[in-house]
Amino acid sequence: MLAWLIVIAVLAVAWGVMWKSYTKMAIGALIGMPIGWLFSRTINSYLTGDMHDIPLWLPPLPFALVAIILLVVGAVIWFGGDDKA
Repeated sequence: MLAWLIVIAVLAVAWGVMWKSYTKMAIGALIGMPIGWLFSRTINSYLTGDMHDIPLWLPPLPFALVAIILLVVGAVIWFGGDDKA
């Protein structure tokens, strides 16, 4: 119990320092932590069972997400960029 309180106190101080210097990063952490917690609760049932219970789409999911995000960001930059030439 004491270890959890120490961890929470250290994380709160780190978030406070982040809020002072990098506000956008602190807001992203504030939004991203609950989303990550929900995602971990969703896939936790797959990870506690046997390897045969893991669906085929779950192992390559991080690579696919990174590829899709990079494709979308590239398209936004390509079509939304300024014509400086």
